[in-house]
Amino acid sequence: MTFDNVGAFAGHPIDDTWDPAQTSPPWPQLPLAGSPQALPRVAVDYDGTAEDWVARLEALVALPGADRLEGLSVGMWGQPYDTDASSIVAALVAVASRLPSLRVLVFGDMSMEECEVSWIKSTDLSPLWAAYPQLEHLLIRGSDGLALPALRLARLRTLRIECGGLDRTVVHQVLAADLPALEELTLYLGDDDYGATSTVEDLGPLLRGEVLTTVTRLGLVDSVIQDEIAQALTGAPVLERLTDLDLSQGVLTDAGGRALLANPALARLRRLDLHHHYLSDELARQLAALGPEVDVSDPQVPDEYNGTTYYTVAVGE
Repeated sequence: MTFDNVGAFAGHPIDDTWDPAQTSPPWPQLPLAGSPQALPRVAVDYDGTAEDWVARLEALVALPGADRLEGLSVGMWGQPYDTDASSIVAALVAVASRLPSLRVLVFGDMSMEECEVSWIKSTDLSPLWAAYPQLEHLLIRGSDGLALPALRLARLRTLRIECGGLDRTVVHQVLAADLPALEELTLYLGDDDYGATSTVEDLGPLLRGEVLTTVTRLGLVDSVIQDEIAQALTGAPVLERLTDLDLSQGVLTDAGGRALLANPALARLRRLDLHHHYLSDELARQLAALGPEVDVSDPQVPDEYNGTTYYTVAVGE
């Protein structure tokens, strides 16, 4: 799997056409009733710099009606594989008073062609919590240098972290977060070759239902320990309140599949996503008949090299 630019998030399409030369805002002054506002993606070209990115943001928030902008996508900020996002966070904080309606934020919206996801140099995002306490939906792409300390957002409903490998420190920060309205949590746990250090024990408080107790849609995806996660879900209290469970894009083999098949709580789900898996055909058929909507598409075949079998997650580099 490769990442394209984020086309939409939280029901809002993302507009990739805005340019600072435009003198009118990229959002309609009077949108149609019920029509979601398109969110501008602020990005520079390959020869741009972080300073150029900041200038584009300044041009955007200077437009009339910026106080009505509901969301923003932070795209390529100039050599993001060499330059971390600290100046981008500082710029967002500096303009926060001019964006009082901002509820949706996509941070690190880059395609594979712009920057491999494991190369994106992120930073400590905690200054954003105080600057944008009204945030309801947050998507973060890239985990190199990412830190989410003291994550506290009273209205946040969606948190999604997409990366090739998530450090256990970030996992702990997410599980320790104060997010009383959170409904949907998706973590790309990834591959240890690209920074993943989490174990199933790190996820214990979440699986035992001790933290983030309002989450009803949970994704623990793109993981080399997908079998262990599947096995740890046996009898897990978190399943008592989930409607949707996503275990897709990882190394799920028959060992994990058998644990899922024997887990009676999964039949109560509305949706179970297992796509990109290493299940046998027979076990995939049995899981598809569990009861909820089950996605067992995109079966994978492990690679063989010099007598060694290799399993890969969907998103690594």
